[in-house]
Amino acid sequence: MDQVILAYDFGTGGTKASLYDGAGECLASNFASYETLYPHDGWHEQRPVDWWHSVVESTKQLFADRPQDRERVVAIGISGHSLGLVPLDADGNLLRDQVPIWSDSRPDKQVPAFFESISEEEWYMLTGKPALARSVRNWFMHRLNKPQGYVTSDFGMEQLTRSWELTRHSGVYSATEIEQVDSKLLR
Repeated sequence: MDQVILAYDFGTGGTKASLYDGAGECLASNFASYETLYPHDGWHEQRPVDWWHSVVESTKQLFADRPQDRERVVAIGISGHSLGLVPLDADGNLLRDQVPIWSDSRPDKQVPAFFESISEEEWYMLTGKPALARSVRNWFMHRLNKPQGYVTSDFGMEQLTRSWELTRHSGVYSATEIEQVDSKLLR
């Protein structure tokens, strides 16, 4: 039996689910879109539950088209926009129905003020990220624009969008070291 890899690419407009053989050849792919909401000028938000629904929809269609591959999956790869922040409560539940995505411009004025207290070089040495990293921008948005929800989020319970999807797939909380460093530094 030939083995296949199931891969997900979470884009700004939807999720692409694909199957690859061992040589890296794409056998099939399917795309399920989700909506970006624009409640105010400069606000760009999505619903994490829509991300998950698009995973389910694209996967069902993929295996409807290629049922012979359902039992041949040996690995799952996840890639996508990681520049949004998904705040969770202590039990891993979403604190907000909608979250800002990478293109949201609300914190643009707050970030430069933050970097008056720490140099860009210090920030880079601590996090490995450029000074205007979107995680910093999103932290400002959650902290300053919606403090009620942010305050209830304990350290380690914020995830970048890609990690939130990984947690949904596996049932195990997932965060990269860089995400954890960002969270510690910004408290």
